[in-house]
Amino acid sequence: LNFLTSVREISTLEPELEHTLTSLEKMEEELINLGFYNVITTPEQLARKMGVPIEGVRNNLEELAGKMYVLRLYDEQGNLLGYRSRIAEITRLTSYLKQRFSEDDIYDAPNLVSSVKLRVRDRYVTRRSKPVETLLNELDGYILKQFLDSWKTIKNILKAWLNYVGIEKVSDFQRRTTLDIFNVLQRMHVGQLETDSMALVAETGAGKTEAYFIPFLTYLLLRKSKLYAHHAKKVRLIIVYPRVALSLNQLARFTRYLYRINEEIKKCQKLPKVELHIGIDNQSIPRNYPTLKKALKKNRDYSKFWSIYGDRAYYERLSCPVLETLVGKIKFECSQGIYYDTNNEKFLCNEGHELPIKLFKDQVYHSDVDIVIMTPNTLMRRLFENSFIRFLENTAILVLAFDECHLYSGLPGAHTALIFRRLFKLIQRLGIKTLVLGISATMSSAEEFFKELVLIKPRVITPKEEELERKSVEYYLFVKPEQISIRRAKISVADVEEGMDETEEELKPIKPLSTMIQTLMCVMHNMRRTPLKNKGLGFVDSIDTLHRWYYAQKDAEDRMLFGLRTKKVEKCQKCKNGPIISCPEYSVGECWYFAKFDKVSLGLDKPLDFQIYYSERREELQENKDCILSTS
Repeated sequence: LNFLTSVREISTLEPELEHTLTSLEKMEEELINLGFYNVITTPEQLARKMGVPIEGVRNNLEELAGKMYVLRLYDEQGNLLGYRSRIAEITRLTSYLKQRFSEDDIYDAPNLVSSVKLRVRDRYVTRRSKPVETLLNELDGYILKQFLDSWKTIKNILKAWLNYVGIEKVSDFQRRTTLDIFNVLQRMHVGQLETDSMALVAETGAGKTEAYFIPFLTYLLLRKSKLYAHHAKKVRLIIVYPRVALSLNQLARFTRYLYRINEEIKKCQKLPKVELHIGIDNQSIPRNYPTLKKALKKNRDYSKFWSIYGDRAYYERLSCPVLETLVGKIKFECSQGIYYDTNNEKFLCNEGHELPIKLFKDQVYHSDVDIVIMTPNTLMRRLFENSFIRFLENTAILVLAFDECHLYSGLPGAHTALIFRRLFKLIQRLGIKTLVLGISATMSSAEEFFKELVLIKPRVITPKEEELERKSVEYYLFVKPEQISIRRAKISVADVEEGMDETEEELKPIKPLSTMIQTLMCVMHNMRRTPLKNKGLGFVDSIDTLHRWYYAQKDAEDRMLFGLRTKKVEKCQKCKNGPIISCPEYSVGECWYFAKFDKVSLGLDKPLDFQIYYSERREELQENKDCILSTS
């Protein structure tokens, strides 16, 4: 079973045109899923379905056809029969796919696809409509009396930081979460609360990270402004990510945030000497510099993560995330290499930015670290180390954030849940006030799931229905390969009774790899493509299948097998306004009309450039590639 998905941003069309196109696609979806792949829709049918005047629908369909979002379909006499959307045409072409290698095998090549299903779904995102300044003003009413004299200064630091990272507005979901978490931290500060738990569930890109980081950062700065000189116990944030790659990605994000905050603090005369730091702990982080140097001399352990040049130890998995400003307001990442300067024992980049990160274990659990990023496996090992226990002993309030926690299911989830419960036992024994956060985009039954994971019932915070706005349309295409019936001996002799057949039937795909290759070729050469959003991503379960797919797909593109369906001949000129449905090549799916005639999209009639990618290859993803093939 092949599964393909694509997204169409609704902002690319005027609202009236977008509504007409989506209505057409959803009308076609119903018929396609009944097996009518050659669906044709007239303006009258669509207008009746939409409940609007025919003339407006006809004009919209003509405009969409001019922009190559839909096809005009004609008979041999040149009469307009109706229209078909681009995704419906791609679905039809997919249902006809054959394993072709030459121009003369159009009717002899074996069919590859048994059936196709299409789903058209609206995608909603959380609307960000509230200015950040409004949120900060709301925090005025939550500030404890002992922090009031430093709040104005810290508020200005937060404003400057949010402006620097480009956060101008927040959603009501972010606002509610920020106020709720900040209130909990303040109550813990005055001893009214010992433990609390929340589950933040919102779609990817809803700003869940900022929703918990802004209140934590606000309280952290307030606390440091008053208690720094008294060597009081700390407030800390530990973030647990299920994947090392994700943790490194988020480390870059938090490093960018903290760097800017530290720079703003330096400008401020009213705060004591306050500086924020973040550490990460995973398999690439050595104990200290001498340990790293010793390991690299033996060319093992850390050689794929670190390199040493003179008195500098470069960490290869991260580049400088600090934002630089070009002319005007154009911002870009520094992206220079990050190294440990053995002379001043700090992490710098080649441009001289002093970064607030700790990349040695002896530094990560030091008293001046405010945020630690780790994975569940790293957490399990640290639970028995004195350095980690001392780190917790010096903590008064701990925020524990479990990101992407929906991944903790099944047997790995049970293992992870036991690790978390051991951590909570340790926290309880040490008397640390704790706020536990479960963060996910797809956590179903969040309250029950998170309670089972950490044994604490959470309050679920999620965007309200009125906060959501329609952002895009998603297409899901399910492709079932042609199958062959294979008879084999029954596995269990006990299943065979006297006089019964000792064999059983098993259905297997005939050419699953060929189906994948031809399907991807069909979709990539017919989908609408733009300069900025012009990528394909392909996933399979095994590295062996991945290699076979990559080399076969690359060979098919290099030999330009797609050209068998995109080559223009003299009679194609009759179809420049839209295909004639009785054309022999078109009727059997061997004319890829959009690849032939679409001048709006780029490179549909050119070979695609592929890259294979998985962790063992350790290659950089190349931006100029059309399609990345990887493991699930």
